Amino acid sequence: MASYNQAIHLDPDFKAAYGGRAAAYRLRGDLDLAITDHDQVIRLDPQSAPAYFGRAMVHWQSGSLSQSLADFDEAGRLNPKSAYAVLWHEIVAKRSGQPSRLAEAATHLDMTKWPAPIVSLFLGALTPERVLSAADDADPKRRKAQVCEANFYTAELALQRGSAEDARQSLDLAAADCPKAFVESWAATVELKGLGARR
Repeated sequence: MASYNQAIHLDPDFKAAYGGRAAAYRLRGDLDLAITDHDQVIRLDPQSAPAYFGRAMVHWQSGSLSQSLADFDEAGRLNPKSAYAVLWHEIVAKRSGQPSRLAEAATHLDMTKWPAPIVSLFLGALTPERVLSAADDADPKRRKAQVCEANFYTAELALQRGSAEDARQSLDLAAADCPKAFVESWAATVELKGLGARR
């Protein structure tokens, strides 16, 4: 945090420092400050899809689903080939009671590479078991990342279907095994806290 503050002091237009500090604030639970820094990135670069995605995630964590959905919309518009923007739009739309646009959005994605199996899972074309099988890879680092994402998004689908216990098991795996830099690691922890609060 001190390094981000110093970088911004030296260069008030340093977008990457605002983005990094926003992520640090988010992890610390300072959501208003995280949104302020994402706002600053967007002011400096209105075409920054990652900034809209990051702000959407903070709105999701805070429970501001309509604002989150609007930001995922913009992130997807700016980068229609981002499978993660598409997946998160679907997650927030379903939680908000909005209709799915996944099938149309998927036509813009490369469905020959990861995370296409997760998109197919949400479209009903693959089972969770098939997604986990597709996550396997000879490269241990890539396998760890893909299994992490398979567990997290399988849990999100289970939540949509009302299967809280199945979701909890997969979220536990994601929270334990996801690389800490992955949004799915932090998001799994957020979801587990929410499930605990609903017990």
